[in-house]
Amino acid sequence: MLQQYTRGKKLIGQGAFTKCYDNGNNTVTLISSCPWKELLSLGWTPESSRLPDCKRVGHFDDNQVYIMPKLDKVTAPKKQLKPKEYIFYKKLRNLANSFYSSTIGCKPHDRLDVFRDCVKESDLNYKHKQLLIECAESMANYTTQIGFECSPRNVSVKNGKLILLDLFFSLEKLNQVRSR
Repeated sequence: MLQQYTRGKKLIGQGAFTKCYDNGNNTVTLISSCPWKELLSLGWTPESSRLPDCKRVGHFDDNQVYIMPKLDKVTAPKKQLKPKEYIFYKKLRNLANSFYSSTIGCKPHDRLDVFRDCVKESDLNYKHKQLLIECAESMANYTTQIGFECSPRNVSVKNGKLILLDLFFSLEKLNQVRSR
């Protein structure tokens, strides 16, 4: 069944949850067990030009199949992003580090509240804070074990602007994937 979605397509990336195939028409096919991509495809995330379009087109086993626009990989954030966008990226990285530190010893069901507090205490602007909190609340519809990570593999760039691909993830789903 997987072959119907990937036949003749080049694998261009993969992570813990997702394999990405180039469709050759400025779109990619994702084979994924990522809850964030499911939320994006269902429209359960806030509307924002910072979030990619994601359309579910099928499924097999525990994976969903999505089509998304092909976006540029971030290999050199400082060079690829506009100066204000690079500052935003650095602030997101700081937020991810702060959240990670704040969740050590934290009960799983407290992670959303911890994330909200970290965002509120961050030096992000109000609009970015609201976007991230709404994204985290969307993720909380799937799991209480919210993870947040910001690295070049979790973001993309479009015309110098930062696109947030999959900063949020489920710790319980990550543990399931790693145990296989």
